[in-house]
Amino acid sequence: MGKINSQQKRKAVNLPRMEARTHPQATKNFEGGLAYDYSNLELKLFSQVASALIGEDSFYQSAQDKDAELYRTIHAMMEENPEFVLQMAKFARNKLNLRTVPIVLLGEAAKRPELYVDECSGQSMIRRYIPAIVRRADEITEILAYLADGSSFGDWSKGNMLPNAVRRGLQAAIHNFDEYQLSKYDRDSGSFKMRDAIRLIHPKPMDKSESALYKYLIEPDFWNLDVAEEAEEMEDLLPKTYHKKMMLKKEKFTPAAIAHMDQGHVTWEVATTHFGNKKEVWEACLPNMGYMAVLRNLRNMLQAGISETHLADLIADDPERVKKSRQLPFRFFSASKVIGNEYTEVQDALARAFDISVENVPLKTGKTLVAIDFSASMEQPISKKSSVSIKEVGMCMGAIAVKLTHGAVCIFGNDIKWEPLRSTDSMVTNVNLLYQDRRAVGQATYAHLVLDDAIRKSLFFDRIILLSDMQCYSEGSMYGCDYRSLRESLLRYRRDINPRATFISVDLEGYGTVQMPDDDPQVMLVGGWNDAIYRLIDVWENGEDYLEEVRSL
Repeated sequence: MGKINSQQKRKAVNLPRMEARTHPQATKNFEGGLAYDYSNLELKLFSQVASALIGEDSFYQSAQDKDAELYRTIHAMMEENPEFVLQMAKFARNKLNLRTVPIVLLGEAAKRPELYVDECSGQSMIRRYIPAIVRRADEITEILAYLADGSSFGDWSKGNMLPNAVRRGLQAAIHNFDEYQLSKYDRDSGSFKMRDAIRLIHPKPMDKSESALYKYLIEPDFWNLDVAEEAEEMEDLLPKTYHKKMMLKKEKFTPAAIAHMDQGHVTWEVATTHFGNKKEVWEACLPNMGYMAVLRNLRNMLQAGISETHLADLIADDPERVKKSRQLPFRFFSASKVIGNEYTEVQDALARAFDISVENVPLKTGKTLVAIDFSASMEQPISKKSSVSIKEVGMCMGAIAVKLTHGAVCIFGNDIKWEPLRSTDSMVTNVNLLYQDRRAVGQATYAHLVLDDAIRKSLFFDRIILLSDMQCYSEGSMYGCDYRSLRESLLRYRRDINPRATFISVDLEGYGTVQMPDDDPQVMLVGGWNDAIYRLIDVWENGEDYLEEVRSL
């Protein structure tokens, strides 16, 4: 009897499952579920860098292990395409608004100077990139401390030479900072002081004021303010530093102290430490406070008695200031969460500012499904000092997606829930609605249930956006559940509903594996917590390689 024409019913072959399981990039994630390794090292480095918080524990890994994973990717990239490491550092600093990980990328590149010689000019790439990566004055001391800490260059205090490319790059970078900026970050904390940096990099002063500034940074007591001639000389050459030092000589918060504070652009940290957390001190600080400093100190200022109306105006009345502040999206939610519901004017201003911050991000056409991971691992705080969780970052990124795409939102855990979010509502309103359901679907990670439900209900979507740490469950996972994988469900969705559906995977943790293989032309793999991700999605959907945005910056 033939094997096909028989009475015994044959078991159907599950082609989507077979294709998902047998893909050459197939591996397992920390939950034992089906995942995929990257074949494109540039994509992997981007995703890990974009969500990197150096020295911070994650749900599945210690800080040491997670950082080691990033270092392995950096070193592999240096062998394959060394300049991309510097390009990624520049992009992370200038477009993703990250501070520590660009220093790590630059520092690792500086340890291998032989890889970074421009073939055309013979000049060091490191020297050329440093001024574009070091964008805040204290990052000069950050990179020096990074290179000195356990590096092959050793302890600078013992006469070891700073690599010439780094020295010359920092010489160029330091001229981008003025008296206020260099003095502001001349702190006693940390292993490297600004005076150490001046001694190591030997910058050539451009004028008398810069020469005086370097002299002051090395020897802060060079001018005796009790001697009239010396005080006059310092006021002439270094007016901001002079007024700051004069303010610190005042014991009481008098009009004279306020005048010195204003002319010296004295920071809120210095002023409140010296004169106390008082209303009149904060009022004097506000004209010189940066946007992020205002957000971070809202509760202190409100409790000190600063007017709600005044703070609300500072937060949202100048749209250009909001956009130029380049805040990570969750900063607005974090500020809203900290101050509580009693300060309604400030809450409304934060909601307006959050919406303003993404006004220049292109709107997306087509129908969008936004799937947000609400599992237990997403409740990990982003850092030891933060009250914000990865889940809340996902909520903020999801609210942005709804605003830009008018999309449908589904959260997942043990179960799923479709959220009634509206693109016409403020993003803070939508984040708060999501926050209310933070325990609504359990703590597991069955991401495939979202697409299974869409298939069951014949819901048509042009694009699916996944916001997750990518540790999704599937068949054969550690809990022994016979559930299908997200990849299988996507293949089924394309087969049964929309064969042209694209899948955009936004990795919020950077563990190094993803839920889709990177050789699928209808899949975009990206990572990060910034609205810049949605600009890159626009580039990708126009048929371009979004990594070219990194290479060409």
